[in-house]
Amino acid sequence: MSVEHRWSYDRIASPGEAEGSTCIFCGKRIVNESQPGHWVNKAEEDNQDADFASQDGYAHHSCTQEKLGAARKSRFTLPDVPG
Repeated sequence: MSVEHRWSYDRIASPGEAEGSTCIFCGKRIVNESQPGHWVNKAEEDNQDADFASQDGYAHHSCTQEKLGAARKSRFTLPDVPG
């Protein structure tokens, strides 16, 4: 059985909840963030019904939006046109 660890978006955290934490994506400290993202690192097994939260983490709102946007793009989505 193969186990893969993956960060999954959970919810918008309260500003005070993430204050002073390190962003799981960019590595910078979260300070005065109005809508930080709360993420959960899950251990996903081959059986899709079995995934276990192993770690909590926080991310800046902009980092969260970037990751969620990248996850929504399919392989058929055309890349953005350079400006």
